[in-house]
Amino acid sequence: MYAKKLKNLYLRTLTPYYFITFPKSGRTWAKSFLANYYACWLDVPLFYDFAPLWRQGRRARVSRIIFTHAEHRDEPEEQVVRFMRRVRNKRVILLARDPRHTVFTYYFRLVKRMQDTQVRSMTLPEFIRQPDVGLPRIVRFLNEWYNYRENFSAFIMLRYEDCVERPADKYAQLLRFLATEADETCIQQALQRSVDTTRKIEEGGLARDVGLEQDIARGSQYFEATAGDTLSVDRYAGDDAAYAAAFTAEDMEFMDTEINKLHPDFGYGRGVG
Repeated sequence: MYAKKLKNLYLRTLTPYYFITFPKSGRTWAKSFLANYYACWLDVPLFYDFAPLWRQGRRARVSRIIFTHAEHRDEPEEQVVRFMRRVRNKRVILLARDPRHTVFTYYFRLVKRMQDTQVRSMTLPEFIRQPDVGLPRIVRFLNEWYNYRENFSAFIMLRYEDCVERPADKYAQLLRFLATEADETCIQQALQRSVDTTRKIEEGGLARDVGLEQDIARGSQYFEATAGDTLSVDRYAGDDAAYAAAFTAEDMEFMDTEINKLHPDFGYGRGVG
């Protein structure tokens, strides 16, 4: 245990970049894109995940990044601040997604993938109102990291929706922040491959490659939205009809009220973002 803590401390010290996301905000896709991009750029085999590229002996050209959900559960404020202070000299990427969509997919992750007994006892409308894991917590999480941005050595905020609408532009922006050449050919190749790679990772087909065996044992990680199955969601299709059907007008009003507490720079207004 002590040796593991020392190793983690050593890795944190060496790592200049921290990639911060709340769960279900697009982290897997971002990691898949970077893995595909660096594989193309360095002309090495694809490992379907980011970290193994370091073992190719090309660490000087592959940015060392820690991908983390940080203290995303409702931890005491001093613990959250302590975590942010640990990375205050780091270059931080904050990937945001409309919290209304995040809380929707996060609920199903906890219920179906993580088998969270506490959450399984809640309905979706009950869950979104929970201050420790629901929409209020997601809003606070994003505000906490964004409001602390001036304390990092460098900071960039990306929105998942922008990455979907303008993936080449936004991922080129990410690469430049990582001090990596933004090669247009490799960007296009990585974008074409990353969607399929992400889907395979979520389905569990690459569990052995990326260390997801325990997750697979808990159940399927990819859920199709099917008629009559109210506890399913296709996390890739972005089924707006399923989203709208899950909430009442009162639920929507609650979520819009919470969204108004989010820093305006995120650009998420009332209604579905």
